[in-house]
Amino acid sequence: MSRSAVFGFIAAEKTTNGVRRLCRGPRGQQTGGPADAPGRYGGHPPAPARQVRPLHALDRDRRGPVERNFTAAAPDRLWVADITYLRTWEGFLYLAVVIDACTRKVVGWAMADHLRTKLVLDTVGMALFARRPAPGLVHHSDRGSQYTAYEFGKTLRTSGLLASVGRVGSAFDNALAESFFATLKAELVYRRAWPTRDELEMEVVSYIEGFYNPRRRHSRLDNLSPADFEQMLTIQNEASA
Repeated sequence: MSRSAVFGFIAAEKTTNGVRRLCRGPRGQQTGGPADAPGRYGGHPPAPARQVRPLHALDRDRRGPVERNFTAAAPDRLWVADITYLRTWEGFLYLAVVIDACTRKVVGWAMADHLRTKLVLDTVGMALFARRPAPGLVHHSDRGSQYTAYEFGKTLRTSGLLASVGRVGSAFDNALAESFFATLKAELVYRRAWPTRDELEMEVVSYIEGFYNPRRRHSRLDNLSPADFEQMLTIQNEASA
């Protein structure tokens, strides 16, 4: 076989789908071979391009009534809920909270070593028992499986609460809860290591009930704590009644 025949045995043919390898004989005749088998080296014609809608377009019509407006004219009009994980030597401790958007007060919380729906049911159950809100309160959360579970939705409906959820994968749609978690971790969790879940759980309870709600000042609350701000609103409402 001549040198030209050897070098002409394998050629590359440029197509609209890139470069496809073809097996050719000495005179350019195409021969059967693995390179021509379907599914290898572009043996099949290119598939038509898919029309993919962006994520924000997919979820534009599914957003709840909150629309990133985490303000309320009075307590128990809008609650914001979320879950975070806290690291210990034993494993993660999961914390779920419900925060009142008006006073920034943590009105419900629960902790566990699992992420089952019971975690958020316990959290909203604590908030409902402590606050006893009027029907029509909006409960906002992300689209986690716990908050979209049938049992949780049934609890909201039977309690007269309206469900609102943010878009998929958007932390800004639940920024109020994310801000609380960042504060908790900076002021408590990240300051030391935690050998056990029980130890961290007790400290988180102490932080929420002994410091954050009654004493921690917020610039958005006229430099008052959530408890003091709520008390101020109560006095103002009684005076105007």
